[in-house]
Amino acid sequence: MTEFCSKTYRPAWRSFYKYWIFCWLIFPLFVIVWKRYSSALILTPDSLICKKGLLRVDRTEVALKYIQSVEIKQSIAERLLFVGTIFAGTAATQGYEISFSGVPSPQRIAEKIRRYSRMQEGKEMQQWKRKT
Repeated sequence: MTEFCSKTYRPAWRSFYKYWIFCWLIFPLFVIVWKRYSSALILTPDSLICKKGLLRVDRTEVALKYIQSVEIKQSIAERLLFVGTIFAGTAATQGYEISFSGVPSPQRIAEKIRRYSRMQEGKEMQQWKRKT
């Protein structure tokens, strides 16, 4: 089994295309930098963590073994720029626990989340078989 380190994903610079149009103004450039560094999607061996905010931080953490669905949404512009929004949900609630926009290569990251979630399920099953 390969060694796995946690990986942090930030919104891609290109996902702020609406602000780049007006980048000749200083304010949109400040907004781009603020939004990029105020949010992070962190994939660890055991959980998926969504952090938003710099001054007031909101952190949502979901154990990978409880993730039931991973969904990707992309507008036409986001598809052209290879960015999108990832939604991750569990069976505990009706909506999604984690929604993170501006993710670069969302299909690749969603597949990683699914793969690590299956790995967690496999570990749980192996532990259960050992106990019985």
